[in-house]
Amino acid sequence: MIGGRSNNKKRKVVVTSEKYYGLQSFLQPGCPIAPSGPFRDSVRVFLEVCCQMEDYNVEGMAIWCTFLFYENRGFVLPLYTIEECVQNSVQPLCDHCRCSGDFRVFLD
Repeated sequence: MIGGRSNNKKRKVVVTSEKYYGLQSFLQPGCPIAPSGPFRDSVRVFLEVCCQMEDYNVEGMAIWCTFLFYENRGFVLPLYTIEECVQNSVQPLCDHCRCSGDFRVFLD
């Protein structure tokens, strides 16, 4: 009990923004995007279509936010994506390139 009152009423959450996605259906085929082409292009489409850029950054890296709505429980979870610049990265290679030994491919 916070503030001396107890509120036992259930609240109905109404989702009105396009940037909210169902937690159960998120990342199912075609939801929220249908990836095609190079990975970096699919990530760019995901950021443009599904995320909203935050008004702050972490060490100069852009922060994007997508909200996942948990339909059964009625609450929203933020999913943060940090856009890291490859030139400033400590690890500029993706795991596939690093593990397969293809060090010529950088993630722009």
